[in-house]
Amino acid sequence: MILIKKGYSKRATVSEYETILTGTKGNKEEIRERLIALKANINKEENKNSKEVLKKRLANLEGKTAIIAVGGITEAEVGENRDKIVDCLNSCKSALESGILPGGGTSFIHAIKILEEELKIFKDDEKLFKEKYKLNYESIFGVQVLIEALKVINFFPQ
Repeated sequence: MILIKKGYSKRATVSEYETILTGTKGNKEEIRERLIALKANINKEENKNSKEVLKKRLANLEGKTAIIAVGGITEAEVGENRDKIVDCLNSCKSALESGILPGGGTSFIHAIKILEEELKIFKDDEKLFKEKYKLNYESIFGVQVLIEALKVINFFPQ
């Protein structure tokens, strides 16, 4: 067996099922090469289980992992809390895979800013604004109502 030194760690915790290295330092170029090799292996791997193992290995090497400690007073409570955490994680993974992004309300915030800027232009030069957008006063009032509705949705203070 050939051992190759890839780096150092401040602490290593080894158990029956896992090894946790913390405070790691290594050659960034070698790590980058290993990441590229793992990504190539993932792309050409056909077995779904092997692909998942490689993805976990890649995430660990990239540092995109987290440990969530779940506790409770009774064993039943611990199990229930663990199930809730697993459900949340699976929901987040599913949402991200299907293209749902966190913070959807930010689009409303951006819309509010743009609409308020346009209304400011309207108040400064009403004739230019009407020529540009061909709007009447009822439409302007509708824009103001829309701004207020978007503010309510995002719970903006007045």
